[in-house]
Amino acid sequence: NNLSPKADDVKYSAFSKKSVDAAIKGYEKQGISSADTSLMQIPAVFKKIKWVPGTVNIDIGGGKYDLATEYAKEQGVENVVFDPFNRNKKHNEAAFEKIKTKGDTATVANVLNVIAEEQWRDNVILQAAKSIKKNGIVYFSIYEGDGAGEGRVTSKGWQNNKKTSEYVAEIEQHFDEVKRKGNIIEARNPNVKVNETAVWFMGEG
Repeated sequence: NNLSPKADDVKYSAFSKKSVDAAIKGYEKQGISSADTSLMQIPAVFKKIKWVPGTVNIDIGGGKYDLATEYAKEQGVENVVFDPFNRNKKHNEAAFEKIKTKGDTATVANVLNVIAEEQWRDNVILQAAKSIKKNGIVYFSIYEGDGAGEGRVTSKGWQNNKKTSEYVAEIEQHFDEVKRKGNIIEARNPNVKVNETAVWFMGEG
């Protein structure tokens, strides 16, 4: 594919070229694109957050539409969308520069449930942990599908069909405080280990 990788810079953590190359190679294993899972609507999680005017939210996997960004703006919040499947390289590189200065909050809305591979869910969770300030909060919302636990291909791409509670342990790998409220998981106190490197793909074009 034409997604161009960009590893963490020195502000985040040290990394070895070997580990990044291995991660990039592994990325090819995400067999089903998440592009078609982007919906033209404001994610429900955005309407449940008590936004603080003047803050910055990092919206990982925020999709191709700007409805959430416009909604956040109405709350006095700058919403920075990073999405290699639905935004072009120029957009994502600009977002990445903003991410390096850290957000007050981050949202990962209905993203984990459309990624089949655990290693790439882990990469998204690590991205979120690296995106916020130490006292920041990440809101992960989950669409459970039928909740039966058997993942399958849908007309839009992939759906894990897992309960929200099943993602808690994965998120706890990168956050010290994790709480579930319905289909939303709030994560605080990011715990990023030395040499732990997220892979950031900038997208096409």
